[in-house]
Parts: sequence; structure tokens; C-alpha cells
Amino acid sequence: MISLRHFIKHMFTFEHLCWRYKYCLSLIGCWPPLHSKRQLFKRFFVNLCIVTLILIQIFALISSANELDTIIEIMTYLLPLLGMDTPYFAVYLNIEKTLYFYNHSITDWKKLESEEERNIFRKYVKDNTNYVIILSVGYGLIFISLKPIYLDIVSPLNVTRPRQAIIPVEFLFIDKDEYFYLTFFIIFITGFVSGFATVTSLNLLFYGVQHGCALFEYVGYKLEHLIDENEFNQEIPISKIYEKIHQRIINNVNLHKRAFEYVDILNSICGHFFFIAILFEVLIIGVDFFKLKTTRNSNKSNEQLFLLICYIPSNVFVVYITCNMGQKILDTSTDVLEKARMVPWYLLSPKMQKEGILIMIRSMKPCYLTIGKMFVSSHQLFTSIVRTAMSYATMVHSIG
Repeated sequence: MISLRHFIKHMFTFEHLCWRYKYCLSLIGCWPPLHSKRQLFKRFFVNLCIVTLILIQIFALISSANELDTIIEIMTYLLPLLGMDTPYFAVYLNIEKTLYFYNHSITDWKKLESEEERNIFRKYVKDNTNYVIILSVGYGLIFISLKPIYLDIVSPLNVTRPRQAIIPVEFLFIDKDEYFYLTFFIIFITGFVSGFATVTSLNLLFYGVQHGCALFEYVGYKLEHLIDENEFNQEIPISKIYEKIHQRIINNVNLHKRAFEYVDILNSICGHFFFIAILFEVLIIGVDFFKLKTTRNSNKSNEQLFLLICYIPSNVFVVYITCNMGQKILDTSTDVLEKARMVPWYLLSPKMQKEGILIMIRSMKPCYLTIGKMFVSSHQLFTSIVRTAMSYATMVHSIG
């Protein structure tokens, strides 16, 4: 029990976060040396699994004979796959930049001087670990459909229980019924590899955003402690005290500038890919709500209804995390301005006052996470996405 408690506690540390990203990125071939044969093969295998999983669902869509229920069933799985794979390709096509997150966070962590400063960054590390657990569990809900296979192994009957694929697929040269376990193996392996790459990449990008939030909160913390009253009570020449304060102001200006540059690089990596993912998520939520309405009004199994009830919040939650992190970037960058205004600049020299104005002027323009350079990631965008998706679902359901 003690070892388990220690392991769980260690999961939420910064050191474990660094190890987790290094290990997981290495497994999908996105860790140096990038051009070694082993890493190239890993990236090829991951891409092959993702493309295979997409193609066998597209084949099923083509052979659906324009049946609406079948199309909706296929789109329920195909759209999330297309949407959730965009973070992986954001990492895959920007490997050098995404490694910048890792190096940047380690560099910043080493510069922290007190336990209070480390706690600022630890708070976001804990949030990120919670996200990866929730995302992993949510992705695993898809395997609920394997219950007949589990029961055949654990509690076999004289007659084999009805079996179905994990997701609706179609193979060109393989009979799904005759070679069920072969097709099951292909779907399971491609689905697992694709899911692992997606969760790893999505969590890396999420932590990249959270580290940006931590940087802005750290700047605010340093501004709050810019002037230490205890220094004036010590036998230190006043000129030395003002030199220290001046150096802190310079460090804060540079740190604030670095935080904005960090978010700009983050937007260059994530902006377009998050836009594609959000478009798919609108369609996903709309399809899910439409399917929920049709399932509830028909004589479908309770298991299918339960799967949908679990599946819809998972998709909505992914959108919420993305928008919530954008809101955090907005809030933490805006808070810097408020913290800067609370500093008693009138006690400092005109030169130091002018340097402090640099932070306030830059903070007047809020920093934000862009979605395709057209939308700002925020709570307002989240409500608009959900409202739009439900409107589409209601419209399609009324037409049907």
C-alpha cells in the first residue's frame, strides 16, 4: 500500500512528467536521435497504423449503401479518429519545435529559487497528469464493445455469443466473419497505437499551453515580491537594495517577453491543427447528439445507449480542455497587468518606473491561444461550439 501510494504521488511530480514525455515520445519515434533507423521505423509504424485505421473505416463508409443508420454509426468513430489524430500530426510535423517545450520547461524549472515558485509549476503538472488519466480512460471506453469476447473467454457457453468488431470497418480482401480474430487483431493493434500516439501528443501540447500559463503566473508572483520590506530593515546600503530591485525588474521584463515568445511558438504549432480538430469536434458532437436521439427513440440495446452517454461527454470534455486552457492563458496574462499596477512604483527611481511600464504596456494586449488565426480559445468559444453542434443535430433529426 505504501509503495502504491508513493507511486501515485510520484506520478504528479515534474520529474515523472519529464520522464513520461521522454519515454512516450521515444515510443512513437519523436525523440532524438530522430534520424536513426529505429526512430524512423517507429514513426513509419505509427503512421501506417493510423492510415490503416482510417482506410478500413472509409471502406466501410463506401460500402454502407447510403443507409443513414450505418453512415451515422461509422461517422461516430471515424470523425473522432480524424479529429484526435491532428495533435499527433502537429507533433510529427513539428518535432523540433515540440522538443522546445520539453527543453524550455526544464530550463525554467532549474531557474526556480523557492518552494513557492516550484508550487506554481507543480499545480499545472498535477492538472496535466489528471488530464492524461481522463483522456486514457475516455479512449478506453471504445473497448466496451468487446464484452462478448471477454465473456467467451471467462465464462464460455455451448454457443458462441454474438460478436462484433470494436468499430465498424470493412476489409477489401478479408472476410470479417470467417477471420474474425485476425480482423480483431488488426483493429486492436492499429487502434491502440493510434490512441497511444494521440493521447501522448495531445497531452504534450496541453502541457505546452499549461507551461505558458505557469510562466505568466510566475511573472505575477515575481512582481508581487519585487520589493522586499525585510531588506530595508537590514544593515545594507540603500544603493545596494535598489540595485537588487533594478535587477529583479530587468529579469521580470525578460521573463515576461520570454513568456509571450513561448506562446507565439505554441500558436505556430497548434493553431491550424487545433482549428481542424475543432471543426471535426463540432461534427462529432452533432453526430453524437443525433445518434443519442435516434437510439433513445428506437429499440436499441441499453449497452449501446450507455456507451453513447459515456462517449458524448468524452468528446465534449476534449473541446472543453482546449478552450479552458486558452481561457487560462488569457486570464494569467491579464493578471500580470493587475499585479504590475499593484507595485508601488512611486518608491522607485524614474528609470525603474520606465522599465516597469514596459511590462504594463505589453500586458494591455492580452496573450491568447489562437484557433486557426481566426478564433480565440476561450469559454465563450466552447459554448458557441456546443450550441452550434446541438443546433446541427436538431436540424438533421427534424429533417430525418
